[in-house]
Amino acid sequence: MDLLEDSALDVELRAPVPPDRLNRTITACAQTELMDPTPFLSRGEFVLTLGMGLHFVDARTWDAYVERLIAAGASGLGFGLGTIHMTTPIGLVGACERQGLPLVELDAGFPLVKLSRHIWEGLAAERYQVARRGWDLANECTQLATEGAAPAVILERVAERIGGNAALVDPAGFTLARAGDLRFEPGAGSRTTLALPGGERDGFHLRLETEGDAVLLQPLLGPTAAVLAMQLSYTLAARSPLHSHSAARFIEALSDRRGVAPEVLRPLAVDAGFAPDDTWDAVVLRRPEAVSSAVLRLVTWRLRVLLEEKYRCVRFYDEAYQATLVMQGVRDSGDLSDVLRSAVDRAEGIDAGYTHGIALDELSIVIQVARRAEPVAGVHPLPIVDLGALVGALPNAGLTALARRTLGPLLDGDGVLYSTLEAYLELGGSAKLVCQRLFIHRNTLSYRLQRIEHLLGVDLGDGRARATLLFALEIVSGR
Repeated sequence: MDLLEDSALDVELRAPVPPDRLNRTITACAQTELMDPTPFLSRGEFVLTLGMGLHFVDARTWDAYVERLIAAGASGLGFGLGTIHMTTPIGLVGACERQGLPLVELDAGFPLVKLSRHIWEGLAAERYQVARRGWDLANECTQLATEGAAPAVILERVAERIGGNAALVDPAGFTLARAGDLRFEPGAGSRTTLALPGGERDGFHLRLETEGDAVLLQPLLGPTAAVLAMQLSYTLAARSPLHSHSAARFIEALSDRRGVAPEVLRPLAVDAGFAPDDTWDAVVLRRPEAVSSAVLRLVTWRLRVLLEEKYRCVRFYDEAYQATLVMQGVRDSGDLSDVLRSAVDRAEGIDAGYTHGIALDELSIVIQVARRAEPVAGVHPLPIVDLGALVGALPNAGLTALARRTLGPLLDGDGVLYSTLEAYLELGGSAKLVCQRLFIHRNTLSYRLQRIEHLLGVDLGDGRARATLLFALEIVSGR
């Protein structure tokens, strides 16, 4: 359209086409006299020709010529009059009109190179302006990143600039964040995908939808994509919490093995956006040594996106080997385990434990028990809180010393009496099973039990005494 409105060119549109075809973006200009120039064309090029090899009579031949140009993505065709053709061939006009390719007629004596130079100069000026806008956007996004803004905030700036929507997609194709208007109706907008720089073949991408042509999105968003890639790299590698400081303080308090009083925990929950008296759901993610911290962070981020669709309030805190998420206010009745499986897909080795419908007083114990248990790859309910789990979750600054004092005489010897007591308590006092495990005679077991009772000053027939000793064994063994 700009070519037609430029009075300095004085060119004429010969084939009527829909208005949207006249608004196509020109990406380059190619002058050619080939009957099939498509192998040498790139999408969006404006083709110029004098028609040296175009002397057809059959309309089907003209249709085939125009069809090839359209298939190659040509934005339009400029036909120069002169010694080869005194008028634009009727067959060419009809083919362009039928197939919607803009056909511009250049008067005799009008050099094709003049139009070509005009197009290239216009493209250079336009791309300079696009580059400037791109760097201005990148500077703005750099400032936001420096201030600690989340990638979603940068996406909002991108969506505003392109007049559409932008989505950040992880290597597995999962949408981590989205900003901007809703999707356009089919055929109403341009869609494209930009790979974020990072050196990986299957890395993060930006999926973009815009009202205009997508050709100039790469020069416009290239610098911003680099900023977003650096922020992602920092987010997935840094050792700082991914969520708010209030969420970090609350979850750190829940995980504190020294114990936090309810009067301290409840205000922290309120500051993090929770209702202390409502029921709670929780997820604990853990990784083995073989899985990188970046993978754990990516799974945590992916899970947060899914959980925020399911819950009113979601907060999380991540550490080197684990991440804890707490949630309230269920919006739908979907199974939490299904959400977890969607998040940990393609992340082999991640332990994803979950619980739901518990009170605040239980939440701290459940999380601490989960964090101390042996990792089990896959999605599973968090372990039931039994005696052993409670022992592991209790603060043990003085508890270990007390337990060692209780078992002291058994710890000083060769360990035979200690292992005997351990087997006796674990196997419920069954002499037969204890002898089978330790490969000893029943008389030997009877002698050892008498020695244990004498050294510790207890009666192993007393249930309370057995419970106390089992409790001490759990603490000393650190299980």
